[in-house]
Amino acid sequence: MSEEQAKYKTEADDYFDRLRAETTELRDRITKLREFIKSDKFLEIDSSQQALLKIQSKAMDTYHYCLCARLDLIE
Repeated sequence: MSEEQAKYKTEADDYFDRLRAETTELRDRITKLREFIKSDKFLEIDSSQQALLKIQSKAMDTYHYCLCARLDLIE
């Protein structure tokens, strides 16, 4: 393997690792947000904030789906 090929492989591995870490971190945040939305504390906040958090949750789901699809294409 040439030096250039080795550099590319290292960069690709780093990219894959970062993408996987981002996916895992996002999944954890989605879980926490869903738990909050189901909690009594959620009912204590303004209805506008509630609506925005629900929209945010759906957007995070879409983002997570995209990250997972990208990982599937790489693997």
